[in-house]
Amino acid sequence: MLSRIRSLSTAVMSGRNQQLTFDDTVGSWERAQQVATGYDSSEIVNRVATATRAVLEGSAAFERDGVSFDEPDYRWPVAAGMLRSAARHGELRVIDFGGSLGSLYWQHKELFSGLSVTWTVVEQPAFVQAAEQMALAPLEFTTDLSAALSATKPHIAVVSSVLQYLEEPWQLVTTLSKSSVDSMIIDRTPMWSGAFDIPTVQEVPRHIYPGSYPAWILSSPRMTDAFRQWHTVARFPGIEPALKTRSGRAFTWSGFIAERTSP
Repeated sequence: MLSRIRSLSTAVMSGRNQQLTFDDTVGSWERAQQVATGYDSSEIVNRVATATRAVLEGSAAFERDGVSFDEPDYRWPVAAGMLRSAARHGELRVIDFGGSLGSLYWQHKELFSGLSVTWTVVEQPAFVQAAEQMALAPLEFTTDLSAALSATKPHIAVVSSVLQYLEEPWQLVTTLSKSSVDSMIIDRTPMWSGAFDIPTVQEVPRHIYPGSYPAWILSSPRMTDAFRQWHTVARFPGIEPALKTRSGRAFTWSGFIAERTSP
């Protein structure tokens, strides 16, 4: 699972009373998969496609997690990391893992004016199929991360609100670390201070739609260790509020920009 559960955080940011809840009493990822109810992927794809069309038509400034917004709102830490990579290489070559229909690109497009941009989104088949029906150039879409890394030789990887929904998040970190990228942006990732990852069931506020999904609360020390050979350029909070799991473990959404310091 690459994305689309990310739409839940937008509701939390809207200031409504109901928030996301994370049940960490399930004990394992396998149990979380059994307990979680899942989601209607076609509904979410359609929602994102509709919001993206509004951006392309000029009736919305940007789309995030299937919600369209009327005013520009740059995610400045992420933009800074991408522009830093462009300044370093003279072009912007991005691998956007779980990037929906190019949400981050369309949100920040005006900042890329005058740049040579190569932007590849790695997503689920339903999103790739939806992208094929829309005019989303210069973006490219694929389901195959390895092929995309080999074909495009990206300089920077962007992973926003994705790692927590992968059964093997550290496998993705390892794959990207072994690729051509020399910069990584990890954003909107729930982390806590413990030494191990916490499997949870993330429950959706009912005013969005009923559903629940397996989700990790990742270990911040483990993340630090995974990037011990990289230089951390900046750390920054996510856009979601700090929360506690059902058993009371505190966690926050975090982000950082890292650059390679050794081959």
